[in-house]
Amino acid sequence: MASSPTEDTAPLLRTRLLADGTQHDGNSTRYSPLSTELARVLPVPLLCSVALHMTVAPTIWVYAYLFCEHPEQCRDEEKRQYASSVATATAVANAAGLLTLGYLARLVHWDARAGLMAWLLCRGLGVLGLAMSIYLRSFPCALGGQILQGLASDNLLHFNLNSIYARASSAEAVSVLMGLSLAFYMAGMAIGPAIAGFFPSFEWTFIVATTLFGAIIPYIWTVMSSGNPKNTHNVGKYQSPANPESAPEVPSSKYKYLAAVLAPAGLFYERPRSLLQGLSLFFYNMVQGYLFNLIFVFASVQFSFTSKENGLLLSLIAIVAASYLLVSLFIIPRLALYFGWSFTKSATIRPSAMGENSSNNPTMRQGRSWDLGAGAVSILIQTVAVATLSQVRQPSLVYLGASLTALGLAAPSFIKSYFVASLPDPTQGVAALALMETSGGLISPLVLGAWQAQHPGSSVFYLASGILGTSLFCLVIGAFL
Repeated sequence: MASSPTEDTAPLLRTRLLADGTQHDGNSTRYSPLSTELARVLPVPLLCSVALHMTVAPTIWVYAYLFCEHPEQCRDEEKRQYASSVATATAVANAAGLLTLGYLARLVHWDARAGLMAWLLCRGLGVLGLAMSIYLRSFPCALGGQILQGLASDNLLHFNLNSIYARASSAEAVSVLMGLSLAFYMAGMAIGPAIAGFFPSFEWTFIVATTLFGAIIPYIWTVMSSGNPKNTHNVGKYQSPANPESAPEVPSSKYKYLAAVLAPAGLFYERPRSLLQGLSLFFYNMVQGYLFNLIFVFASVQFSFTSKENGLLLSLIAIVAASYLLVSLFIIPRLALYFGWSFTKSATIRPSAMGENSSNNPTMRQGRSWDLGAGAVSILIQTVAVATLSQVRQPSLVYLGASLTALGLAAPSFIKSYFVASLPDPTQGVAALALMETSGGLISPLVLGAWQAQHPGSSVFYLASGILGTSLFCLVIGAFL
């Protein structure tokens, strides 16, 4: 790392949003990702997740309320309508998120605060739309609310946040910040349904969640006093321009909207061998984007789970996932140091594997082998766990199977930190992976939701397990090409 910043970059390093916690004292440099101003953003995923997951189980219950005469005991035909409506609404919402990702990437390049505030606005209005659909008994109203939530999906929340964390000064710092952000998100996932259980009805849950989304906006405005990362940012020894030219541009032609939508995919054109790692997240999210719905609908149809029981199930999943992340980020590395093992050794990524010439990028960052291994293990665990859900015959075993499945929820954090560590412009990598995730989420209900609608039993979990196996294959092969 450079001993001191240049005169031109010094003011920028003091900018609040881009301050990465590196203290320069002339000849020495000390770094702690948890003492950074970037770390002040970490409460945002916690608060957003609490509000978001207060409404996840009630949202599924809304469709049962709309399509079943007795939501606790849906008839066979009502079960098909129920599953189909959930799949349709989720697919349309995911499509809305995909179509806006290119413009969101430009918005984040312009002002990171604007991206987060737009997310909060859309999410809050979406929750209000679902609340109104209950009183109007209107599926179109529920669909409108779901579309607004698609514009503020959890993938797009992580995209906004990861675009900020990716500007940290080292690959390890990026990994820690992204991992902690996801852990806070999982903690909110556990807390949200528990809080929702205290309200007399799920209508109250929607009202409180909307209020909380609105309350987060002043916090964002306060901690992010400078939201414009336009000029430069440090990536270890590498300084990369993050100017307007690096943001996805919309060409002035009749295809400009399509070009804006596909702009984040430009990274895979420039570095074609990185496509396999993108496909890994695509296939992973093809399952992940509908996994909770699969489990909720399966539990509701087979074991008559209500909104309250699905909420408890979601809390359990989140607690297990957050615990696994924290153990992976802090406990295992410390045990490794104690026993003399090295889990932070960089995995070599040849410039040719990323579609580059080494002479053009001599200081290219390297992905950490720990992130690669942890991501692969996480996907493998979820692959096996999802397959075991197909064998569940008792309500109590649903909780066990879902808990094992939760161990795989940490995979995206590891894959993203591994991937962006090798790029000169990390935010470009975050946008490209967000496109693949969102695309997988779009396909998810069309594949898994349609299968579950036609076959309400447990066979859909075999299909999900096979898709996860494909994701694992792409990740491992892509890392060694």
